[in-house]
Amino acid sequence: QRPFSRSSLATFASVVADGVRGWLDPEARRAPLRDAVAAAARRMQEVPHDLALLDGADVHVLVVESYGRVALRHPELRARTAPLFASLEEVLRDQGLSACSAAFAPAVCGGRSGLAHAELLTGARVPSEQARALLMASDVVALPKRFRACGYETCEVQPGMPIHWPEGDAFYGFDRSIIQPELGYEGARYDFGAMPDQFALRWLLDRCVLAAQQPVFTMYVGVSSHAPWTAVPPFAPDWDLTSVDFSAEPAVRHDTYYLSILRDPAVVPAYATSLEYVLRTSVGFATQAPRPSVVVVVGDHQPPIAGSLSPADPSHDVPVHVISTDARLLQPLLEAGFCDGLDVPAELAARPMAALAPLLLEAWSRGSAVEEQRR
Repeated sequence: QRPFSRSSLATFASVVADGVRGWLDPEARRAPLRDAVAAAARRMQEVPHDLALLDGADVHVLVVESYGRVALRHPELRARTAPLFASLEEVLRDQGLSACSAAFAPAVCGGRSGLAHAELLTGARVPSEQARALLMASDVVALPKRFRACGYETCEVQPGMPIHWPEGDAFYGFDRSIIQPELGYEGARYDFGAMPDQFALRWLLDRCVLAAQQPVFTMYVGVSSHAPWTAVPPFAPDWDLTSVDFSAEPAVRHDTYYLSILRDPAVVPAYATSLEYVLRTSVGFATQAPRPSVVVVVGDHQPPIAGSLSPADPSHDVPVHVISTDARLLQPLLEAGFCDGLDVPAELAARPMAALAPLLLEAWSRGSAVEEQRR
């Protein structure tokens, strides 16, 4: 039995190779990256971005850690996600919500979540730390800044972050940044991020959404589906967390060896169970939203096991689901190639993750191609 999966080694090798190339010929590496950032800046500026079609609806971006398209393609995982989607779509229908889905592909795979988040928010391809550094020194107007300019309060909640990153908040445009110590979780530790996603999302609803005096744009960076997938938190369907004993040892805890890099059969059901919890929580969050809203659920990258499963999934593809209290807000996405519901058909090609931010801006702004076609 080999100690590391192919995708884990591939990620490590990619980081090392990128560093060596940058050391040998730094300008040759920087030039195309600068060109890509400049192109993203133009695209984010030129795309319609008044967000008037939202009519003040809140927008929440929920980043699901390690949620890759392998979860929809691998036979054993597909056997879990397909009925889950059907169940969650029924929940949405009962609550009067609608959903559509597509696939996107970040530059990274198996890890380096921060680069995927940068790509998601800026419309720029971000394959390396060097690319992110150039991006953050640029004049790209990130998605949260666009919302803030349109009268939205912007807030991010990151239960996996132990310290603040003011440079990132300033670049992306977040008015408030809530991190692990400020969430007040005192229960049992659930691996990466310590706390369950539902606990942190309940905090976001109570402290950021219900308390807001204006429309809100929020970004939540999840933790419960982060490797090693050894513990699954309890889920409260009614979202009354006072009934949940978070101080108790997790009811479902797999062996504590690092499943994400060990080639062990237990990793597949463990990963599936963690995803089931996170997707139930994400859809539940959408049903709990107290005001007109759009919830964008996006995987940040394929899990580190994707390339070592049998069959392997070497793609960078991740699912993106958009849920709304107003079906009209999804229509531009459907016309742009999204599919109705939560499932993503196998034949649907993935677009670059860098395409998502401009697409959302255009979908909800006046002067967009979709709006012109309707006229």
